[in-house]
Amino acid sequence: MQAMKLLGLLLVCLCSVSAYAQRPAPARAPATELALEAAHTAIAVCAANGFNVAVSVVDAAGGVRVLAVADGAGARLGMPATRKATAAVTFGVPTATLEEQVKTDVALAARFEAESATLYARAGGLPLIVNGEVIGAIGVGGAPDGMQDEHCAAQGLAAIQDRLM
Repeated sequence: MQAMKLLGLLLVCLCSVSAYAQRPAPARAPATELALEAAHTAIAVCAANGFNVAVSVVDAAGGVRVLAVADGAGARLGMPATRKATAAVTFGVPTATLEEQVKTDVALAARFEAESATLYARAGGLPLIVNGEVIGAIGVGGAPDGMQDEHCAAQGLAAIQDRLM
């Protein structure tokens, strides 16, 4: 009986070590400094236009690297910013493109409906692309319309694009 308990404990330990050893490599992502700079730039551009926004920068797997909410912006703006960034990284295109596509693509519209907690098909999200590979995305939410969100996201991306690796 004691030997069975010892064998069971050994198996649990081996499985734990095996599971730990098989962890996937971290997703590609912009460096934290660059993600922070992009978010800060996007917030500054929107603020200069009178908009208090939230900015989210995600890695290639959709994991949040940076979430920044401007002074005076509603705390809930972080969610649409992150959902836009996640949609941009998932599909590898600007969310303005997806916003147009869901109007005519029933399957795509259904996917956005099914995954509405994580994806948002409204302008304001842009993929971060390096040598043809999507390494993350930036999303902005809170301006009066998505195209203004996208303008701020584009300025944030432009501030770091040449230093992305």
